[in-house]
Amino acid sequence: MIDRRVLLIAAVAVLVAAGAAFFLLRAGQDRAGKGREETIAPGPAEVSDVIEQPLPEETGKEADEDKLKAAEIENMMQLARYYLDKGEHDLARGRIEQILIRDPQNIEARSLLDIIIQGKKEEAKREERRQQEELDKIATTIKDSLPKEEPKKEPKKEPEPVDLEKEKQAREAEAAKLFKQGKDLYDSGKFTDAIMSLEESIKFKTDDARTLAYLGAAYFEENTSQENTRKAIEYSKKALQRDSTLPLPHFTLGQVYDRQELYPSAVEEYKKTLELDPNNGMAYYKLGIIQYLRREYEEALSSFTKAVRLMPDNPQASYNQGLSAQKLGKSNIATKAYDMAIRLKPDYVKAYINLGLIYYENGFHDRAIDNYMKALSHDSNNLSARIKLGDAYRAKGNFSAARTEYERVLEQDPENDLTYYNLSILYEMEGKYNEAVEALKRAISLKPTDKRYYYNLGNNYAKIKKYSDAITAYEKAIEYDPRYMEAYNNISDIYIKSNLYDKALSTLRKAISLNPNSLAARINLGNALLKTELYSEAEEQFKKALELDPLYPDAHYGLATAYLRLSRNSEAITEYLRTIKTDKNFIPAYEPLGNLFLTQGKKNEALTIFKTLLVLAPDYPDRERIQKIIDQLEASAGA
Repeated sequence: MIDRRVLLIAAVAVLVAAGAAFFLLRAGQDRAGKGREETIAPGPAEVSDVIEQPLPEETGKEADEDKLKAAEIENMMQLARYYLDKGEHDLARGRIEQILIRDPQNIEARSLLDIIIQGKKEEAKREERRQQEELDKIATTIKDSLPKEEPKKEPKKEPEPVDLEKEKQAREAEAAKLFKQGKDLYDSGKFTDAIMSLEESIKFKTDDARTLAYLGAAYFEENTSQENTRKAIEYSKKALQRDSTLPLPHFTLGQVYDRQELYPSAVEEYKKTLELDPNNGMAYYKLGIIQYLRREYEEALSSFTKAVRLMPDNPQASYNQGLSAQKLGKSNIATKAYDMAIRLKPDYVKAYINLGLIYYENGFHDRAIDNYMKALSHDSNNLSARIKLGDAYRAKGNFSAARTEYERVLEQDPENDLTYYNLSILYEMEGKYNEAVEALKRAISLKPTDKRYYYNLGNNYAKIKKYSDAITAYEKAIEYDPRYMEAYNNISDIYIKSNLYDKALSTLRKAISLNPNSLAARINLGNALLKTELYSEAEEQFKKALELDPLYPDAHYGLATAYLRLSRNSEAITEYLRTIKTDKNFIPAYEPLGNLFLTQGKKNEALTIFKTLLVLAPDYPDRERIQKIIDQLEASAGA
C-alpha cells in the first residue's frame, strides 16, 4: 500500500508544476503584448544653446499639414477598429495611444480606448477562469486519489473587530513616507527608483494629487519611450483633476508637448506653470527657447531675463539672454549677458564667438580678435572662430594675419566656400582683383547657388573692366534673387559707363518696378536720364529719392544738376547748397555752385565757394583754372 506521505508530496509537486506553467503562460502573454507596442520617435534633445533655425511661418502650408495630420489620425483610427474586430487588443491599443499623443482631446479615440481596455480585462478574466478550472480539475483528481484523513477539529476563533480609523491613519502614514522617499529620489535624479516608491505610495492613497504629479514627472524624466510618455500625460492629468493648482503637472505636460514639437500646447502649459509658480526659472528658460525659435525675440529676451534672475548660476540662460538681445540689436545687454555666461563657464566657446561678433560689428576690432582667440584657445578646431578672426584682422587692415587664418581654415576644410569668399574680399581690398576673381570662382564651384558670390564676382570683373563678364555675373545673381537691387544698379552703372543709356534705363526701370523704394535705383535712373537729356524725368526721379531720404547728398546734387540744365538757376543754387550742407566734402557741387553765384553777380559768395573747394580738394583737377578765378575776384574786390 502506498504511503500517505508519498502521495501527499506527489500531489504538492503536481500543484506547484501546474502553478508555474500558469504564471509562465501569463508572463509570455504580457511580454507578447508589450512587444507589439510601437515607440514614438524622441523629440528634440533638451537644448543648452538656442538653435537659430527659423520656425515655419503660419502659411497655407501649415493648413495642408493639419489636413495631413487629420488624415493620418483617421487612418490609424480605422486600423485600430480593424484590430479590435479581430480581437487584437494590444495592436488596437497601440494605434489609439499614438492618436492620443498627437491629439489628447480626441473623444472618439478615448471612447475606443475604454472599450479596448474593458475588452482586454474581460479576455484576461476568461483566460484566468479557464486556467483556474484546469488547476481545479487536477487538484480534484489528486485529492480524490489520496486516502481521506479525519480532519482535526480546531477551536473556532471569533474575528477581532477592525479599527477603521487606525487602519486609515496607518495607510496614510505609509503613503506619506513612501511619497517623501520618492520625491527625494526624484530630486536627486534617480527617476526609476522614484517611480517604484511613488507607485507604492499611490497604492495606499490612490487619490493623492502630489504623488500623481511627481509620478508623471518621473516617468517623463526616466526615458522618452512611448509608454513613459503616455504615463507622464496620464498621471499629470489625473493630478490636475484632483488639484488644479499644482504647477508641476502643467510643467510636465509642457515638456511632453515641447518634446513632440507641439509648440502652441507647450507654450500654453508653460504659461500656466508660471501663473501658479512665478519662481520656476526652468519654465521661463524652456518658454524662452520656443519663443526664440518662433522669432519672438522680445518675448524670448523677457523670458530669459527672468530665467537668469531665478537661475543666476545657469550659463545657458545667460547665453540665450545674450543671443535674444543680439537679435534685437541691444548690444549692451547682449555683451553683459555673454560676459556672465563666460564667468559661469570659462570655456564657453559660443559665448566668446558671439561676444567677438558684437565688438567686430561695432568697430572694436582688437576686442573682437581677443575674444576669437580665447574661443580658439578652448577649441582650436573651431572653424567659425577662425574665420571670424580672419575677418577681424582683415577689417583692421592686417591682411597678412587675415590670410594666414583663412589658409588655416582651408587646411582643415578645403571645401569651405565661405572662406574662399572671405579670401576674395581680402584680395579685393588689396587691389588684387584677378586673385579675387579666382577665389570667387572656387567659392561658386563649391556652392553655386549663393547670389553674393556672383555679385562680388561681377564687382571684381568690373574693376578690371571686363564688363561683359561682370554683366553675366550680375545676371546670374539676379537669377537666384530676382529682387537683387544692387545687381541691377551695378549693371546699369556699366551700361552708363559704356554709353549704353537705353539699356541702363531699361534695367533701372525694371529694378524700380520690383522695388519702388530703392534709393540707389532712383539715383541711378535720374543720372541716366540726365545723360539722355531727359531733364524733367530726371527731376522727378531725384525728388522721389529725396522722399525716401531727405538728407541724401547725391539726390540733392542730381536735382540741382537737373535744375541747372532746365535753366532754373535759383532752384539749382538752393539744391547745391543743400548738397554741401548735408555733406561738406561733396566736391562736385562746389564748382557749379560758384559759377551760378558768378552769373548772378554774387562775387563774394562765389569767392567763398571757390576757396573752400581748393581747401577741401587741394588736388582738384582744374585747380589752376579755379585759382585764376579766385585771383580775379580778389583783384576785383581790391579795386
